[in-house]
Amino acid sequence: MQVTVNGRNEELPAGSSVDALVERLGLGKARLAIELNKRIVEHGRWDEALLEEADNVEIVEFVGGG
Repeated sequence: MQVTVNGRNEELPAGSSVDALVERLGLGKARLAIELNKRIVEHGRWDEALLEEADNVEIVEFVGGG
């Protein structure tokens, strides 16, 4: 299935979760915020949030600095 992640098309296996997407992209989970179709997905529910064809995902990574 194809979903859009931060404006780029990504091909994923059907039934993939947000958690699986994060792992596939090799992102650290601790400092991420994820929006699925304009709704924030709580960190503890990433494994429950299943992706569907043509979904739109926005991933933001928090970066500290001084």
